[in-house]
Amino acid sequence: MEAGAHRLRAVRLELSPAGFRKLAIASAISLYVIVVTGALVRLTSSGLGCDSWPGCEQGSFFPEQGYHGAIEFSNRAVAILPIGLSAATAVAAWRRHDLPRWAAWLAIAVLSAAVAWGVRRLVDRRASARRLTTPRYSHQVRATETVR
Repeated sequence: MEAGAHRLRAVRLELSPAGFRKLAIASAISLYVIVVTGALVRLTSSGLGCDSWPGCEQGSFFPEQGYHGAIEFSNRAVAILPIGLSAATAVAAWRRHDLPRWAAWLAIAVLSAAVAWGVRRLVDRRASARRLTTPRYSHQVRATETVR
């Protein structure tokens, strides 16, 4: 039993301090990039450019036409990177014993915030879609379609 436990410890991946620093910087940069692409979605009014989740169009994963769908879908595609890097940074921070515990908790908090933001966006999108399809709000849909 002891030999099996020893082999398990040898397989654990731990980053060097320089490797961890690079991972943390890449995570921070990717979080900045997702904020910038999110701002692009907001500034171009492309927030409802995709009708479904996780794909963009019903029956098609990628947007079929129009730049609003392409901008919104690109933001979704870019969002995978910061979530993955934040998760890797959180795991690496937790495994590094030379870091203060607050640093590991901070990495976990950043990951939790990224996931919570994604869930909130998904819930908001579904609520917006439901609200705009009810008869009470149908005049707003017609008004915005006229403006476009």
